[in-house]
Amino acid sequence: MNNESRIMNNGIYKKYLFFADRSVSGCNGVPSNIGYDHVECYLSGSVHWNGMDWKGPSPYFFGTTPPNNKSDWHFVEAYFKLNSISGGTGQPDGIVQYWYDGSLIIDHSNVILRTGLHPNMKFNQFILAPYIGDGSPADQTFWIDNLSVATFRPGSQQCHKSDTNKDGCVSNTELFAFIDLWKVDSSNPTLKELIEAIGLWKRGGC
Repeated sequence: MNNESRIMNNGIYKKYLFFADRSVSGCNGVPSNIGYDHVECYLSGSVHWNGMDWKGPSPYFFGTTPPNNKSDWHFVEAYFKLNSISGGTGQPDGIVQYWYDGSLIIDHSNVILRTGLHPNMKFNQFILAPYIGDGSPADQTFWIDNLSVATFRPGSQQCHKSDTNKDGCVSNTELFAFIDLWKVDSSNPTLKELIEAIGLWKRGGC
């Protein structure tokens, strides 16, 4: 949320640090060391709204030929990590990454998503939806399949040992197999790893 007492010209006020009641997306200032591709600040009624965009090097999901055929299925991945807080100030170490069919096309590791006023702020929702300003003059449709939400990139080396297919979650089959392994040798996997696997399974087995 913006601090209306510190609205500057399209968010160029750079000395208002990330420790207080201020936005992180434009109207209250964006230093040059922050990762973003575009910011905006505009008046809507009696208050200002702002936004921050991260963009790929070129348009995607367009045309009728590979690799960007908008009628084909594409594998899309996004990773967001909140920035740290040090000395009561938000630090530019948050991460925003985006993969298109396995190719990393957005990569920022100097993002600020929270200020020192909200050191315990966490992600509590996400939205998958198109956005075209005041609306589209034509019907828009897109399809989503095999949606996964994880605390790491599915398929990376950060997957838990019990997640044998590296999809970011622990299924019934994977959990039961992991329990069987523990019964045979309780040192590999360890009891700690078994408890972690059960916790992952409880949070949303697939």
